[in-house]
Parts: sequence; structure tokens; C-alpha cells
Amino acid sequence: AIKEYVSTETTRVSQALLAMQKELSAERDRYMAENQGQNAIDAGQHFQKFARETAQKYFQEGGFSGRFAEMFNKQAAGTALHFTEQGQAYGRQQKAAWEDSVITGDIEDFQSLAAQNYNNPELIEFNRLALRERIENMRPGMDNRALLSRIDEGAAESIISGYLSHDDIKGARGALNEYRGLLGDKVNAVELQIRNRADALEAKARAEAERAQNQAAAQLGISLFQQYGNNAESVQEQIGKIKDPVIQEKAIQSYLTQQGLHERLQQQAEVQKKAAVYNDGVSQTEAVLKDPNLTYEQKNSRLAEILAGISDPKMRKSVADYQDFSINGVEAPVNDRILADAQSYAAQPG
Repeated sequence: AIKEYVSTETTRVSQALLAMQKELSAERDRYMAENQGQNAIDAGQHFQKFARETAQKYFQEGGFSGRFAEMFNKQAAGTALHFTEQGQAYGRQQKAAWEDSVITGDIEDFQSLAAQNYNNPELIEFNRLALRERIENMRPGMDNRALLSRIDEGAAESIISGYLSHDDIKGARGALNEYRGLLGDKVNAVELQIRNRADALEAKARAEAERAQNQAAAQLGISLFQQYGNNAESVQEQIGKIKDPVIQEKAIQSYLTQQGLHERLQQQAEVQKKAAVYNDGVSQTEAVLKDPNLTYEQKNSRLAEILAGISDPKMRKSVADYQDFSINGVEAPVNDRILADAQSYAAQPG
């Protein structure tokens, strides 16, 4: 009977301890899921209180006495201690994460302020010292040298970036000289950044100057052709007044381009004019030949009048050949190029 009693009570103690452990584990998971950062700073106290109350609950429910009460309390105390240590560790972890988040945000805000007020050293220095003081108070007794160095380094980078964002290379170089000691091993990278930005701005300035020069020279060439046309002597006289040989050469090229374009337009207009004359002569010829009210003599007279009205000898001969072909059925020796130009012109819209 005694052995049976010992076995039963020991089993009940184990059952109570197991139930207590499950409840503690469930509470741990719930608390960690619902509380992070600032809200978890008191995790150690919460875990300790919950473990104590839970152990007391299962002890009372079990009604243990004697050595079985001692057995339960001894194991429950160890379980509660471990549970409390878990809460304390979680609280420290979340407090550190919360502080890191706050400090990171503080640093980012300060760097943004430094970049926006890059040319206001008094404001930057005031906020830098205030931030350093806050960090020392948030992390008492800790080695903050690396963190404070990071703040100084970030401030120097932000100030220089502020100058560069406003294309102030001189200001950026001055800031580099002033804050070189704060940049640490980033000095070379920042120097390269300034040099690259300076090179980019110089290239941009050269490109803009060249573009403006090209536009001015192009406009000068256009004006010369509009004013003097093909009068080479007058054009040369005006070109000679230009002192810059580069602009002079570009102006000449612009003038020659305008001259060539004008010549091509004239040639095209001449071709179109000839094509129009030929087409008109052909149309009039066909109208005369198809007119049933005209006699043979009248048709010959009208055809002669059509030819007489064409001043260009080549076009007159081409139309005459067409008339001969239409009347006699003999293939007209029409100039192939003129015919092709005429057909192309006739096919144009309108």
C-alpha cells in the first residue's frame, strides 16, 4: 500500500509539473508574439510573476504534502527560474533592438539635417553634440566609441554630399579638408566622389558650351546665306570678321549646307516644273485629239499652238514626240529621265 501511494503521488507531481511547463511554454510564445521592442522591456518581471502564480496554482490544485510537496516545489522552482531567465534574456534582447532602432533613426535624421543644412556648421554641431549626449545616456557604461565615430563620419559625408548635390565643388573640397579627420577610412572614397562629380560637371559644361557654339555658328551660316545668297565675296568678308577659327569653320560649313540645300531645292523645283509642263502638254494634246468637234486642220493648228506655248526646247520636243506618237503611232523617243520625273510628279498627292 505504501509503494502504491508513493507511485501515485509521484505520478501526480510529474503530471502537475508537465501541465505547468506546457502553460509556461504557451505563455512564453504568446508574450513574445504580442510584445516586441519597447513593449517587451519588462519581460523578465512578467515571466517571473507568471511562473510564480502558475506554480502556486498547480501546487494548490495538486494538494501535495510532505515529501511530495517538497518534490513539486523543488522542480517547480527550477522550472520557474529557467522561465524567468528566458523572459529576462528576451527583455534585454528587445530593449537592445529598441534602442538600436531609436539610435538608427536618430542618426538618419541627423544625417538628413546635415545634408539639408550642409552650409550651416553651427546648426550641425549643435545637433551632433545633442545626439552624442542622448546616446551616452541611452547606453550608460557601454563603449560607444564606434557608434559615436559612425555619427561623426556620417555627418561629414552628409555635409559633403550636400555641397555636391548643389554642384558646389569648391565647398565640397573645403568640407573635405575640414572634416577629413572624421571620415576615417572613407577619405579616399569621398575624394573620388568629389573628383568624379567635378569631372562630370566639367564635361557637362563643355558639352553645353559646344552645343551653344554649334547653334550660334549654324544660325550665322543661315543668316549669311539669307542675306548674301551665292555672293561669295560678301560671305567671305563677313566670315573674315569672326576671330575664333573654330566658330569660323562651323559657320562656313553651315553656310555651305544652306547653299547646297538651296541648290537641291532649286533643282527639284526645276524638275517638277518640267514635269508639269510635259504633263500639261500631254493633257492638252489628248484633249485636242479627242475633241470630235474639231476638224483635222483645226487639230493641227491647236497642236502647233500647244508646242508654241512651251518655251523650253527640250520639253517642246518631248511633247512634239508625244503628239507624233499619238497621231502616227510611232514610238516617241521620250527622254527616259524626264518621263520618269513626270510620272513621279504626277503621282504626288494633290
